[in-house]
Amino acid sequence: MPFPNPQEAGEPEAFVDALIAEYGPEISEAKFLQMASEGVAFAKTAWDTPIQEIKDQLVEMGGQVSVDEGKITEVSDDAIGKVQDIIVPFVATEVFKWLDRDSNKGISKDEIMFFISAAMKGEEEMMAICQGFLWQTLDKDGNGSLSTAEISGFVAEILQIVSKVGHCVIDTFATAFKGDAIQVIVSQAFQNLDADNDGFIDEGELQMVKEGLEALNETLTNIPSCDEDEEPLLKLILADVADAKAFAATEAKDGADLAKVCAFNRQLMDARVKFFQDLLNNEDDRWNQIGLPPAMVSKIKSFGQPVVDAINTVMERKLEGVTKCFFDIADANKDGKLDEEEFLAIAGIMDAERSAEDKFNSFLAMIDTDGDKQVSPDELTEFASKVFDLGICAAQAAIDIYSEIAKVVAKLAIEFVLGKVCGGDELSKEKFDELLGTVMEDGPEALLGPLMEEE
Repeated sequence: MPFPNPQEAGEPEAFVDALIAEYGPEISEAKFLQMASEGVAFAKTAWDTPIQEIKDQLVEMGGQVSVDEGKITEVSDDAIGKVQDIIVPFVATEVFKWLDRDSNKGISKDEIMFFISAAMKGEEEMMAICQGFLWQTLDKDGNGSLSTAEISGFVAEILQIVSKVGHCVIDTFATAFKGDAIQVIVSQAFQNLDADNDGFIDEGELQMVKEGLEALNETLTNIPSCDEDEEPLLKLILADVADAKAFAATEAKDGADLAKVCAFNRQLMDARVKFFQDLLNNEDDRWNQIGLPPAMVSKIKSFGQPVVDAINTVMERKLEGVTKCFFDIADANKDGKLDEEEFLAIAGIMDAERSAEDKFNSFLAMIDTDGDKQVSPDELTEFASKVFDLGICAAQAAIDIYSEIAKVVAKLAIEFVLGKVCGGDELSKEKFDELLGTVMEDGPEALLGPLMEEE
């Protein structure tokens, strides 16, 4: 029997019965993956018209920038195939682990009814189903109340799944489409910049880059010198500039290897952590202007160190990888070290004392690796590939940082909310139903009243 048609089934119960008949009675992980794969294939067929409309829109957009129609169609079909063959099985595996709450290595009708009902029922019925399912999911020890550990553990599980799926999507598409994306970028760059069609982009054809750097320098020269009255963010930027110049003049003078550049970036990261902590601990009128009660301000400030710890945990894993991507972009001669000019090509961009001409020459040198003052297609392809790798690495780090911070903040926020709203660290079934009903009816802002109350 093929994947059941939800429209023919009508009611969620009938559709779930059809799924259980085909893949059950207890749906194993293998059966769940099969169900997900066949479900996507069914959806692909059922949604053929809207999918084709999206392809047509992409072709039209590509035509506006002279991208070949056949290439867009090929890439679109490849993307759909990657979603079906790689991303869907990965997501299905993670969802199976999460749905199989009793860890019996199979999903029952009750466990799968939640998602099917949520998709097919009206809003009111869906909320009622969610309410019951959430309680069963959260109350792991079955004692009739929820602890902060149970709620925060549930949130952590969701965030972990989101993080894993994010990594899967990025890794899959980066691997599949890096070559195509770079080819399009290089093709468009030469089409738009190679005015004399000689197959190279020379200095004169990069005039707009020079003009942009001149405009940036004009802006930077209008920034006043740093003193005690300056804005904290401005002070941080100016301090970065000074630190970069000092590093270039000392460590990079004879060539800085990756380890030295990593240490410098760690120094910059520590400065940002301190900046964040100083903002939280600031006792000036900024917090009073927000209008939050002292108890809430105190709780927000208490998030500071746990958040810093979460960031440091991720950066210990990711800093070298991200730095390596920057390092490879700047290391034009590929000698494994950054000299003063190579280092300042990126780190010196915000230095008002560095001329626009020097910044442009450093920028061109990162791409023009043979030093002939013109960019060839191969040089631009290599440079674009390095920038692409940096973007992917940064995106992966951003996912991990967000996930770690969100888990920490969620745990602390849950403790604060339960304490303010429930008067303790336990939530009864009756109070759970009451709060969920209030949030469903009036939105999350309904909880602000108790949270804003003074101690």
